[in-house]
Amino acid sequence: ETELPVVDFTPAPALSNLSFYDGAAFPKWNGDALVGSLKAGSLYRVRLKTTAAPEVERLLVNFGRIRDVAVGASGDVYLAVEHGENGSLWRLSPLP
Repeated sequence: ETELPVVDFTPAPALSNLSFYDGAAFPKWNGDALVGSLKAGSLYRVRLKTTAAPEVERLLVNFGRIRDVAVGASGDVYLAVEHGENGSLWRLSPLP
């Protein structure tokens, strides 16, 4: 038996990595998936609910090829981003 996907990314943004958020820095995101994309250069936040359609928010747009997404011990979000032949590591944290 085949099941349809819960979240549809059309057109395909070449998804890279995802991490489920569990931290204190962005408490409203707890349990949400943070998904990077290579082609769209976007970071998505996906809230999966059992009774309703998933909520998808683009947190970053045209940021660069997001290769990896990780959540640090303090709850900050770390992104490994490719820019042409170079790369960089970014930390997302709430405003003070």
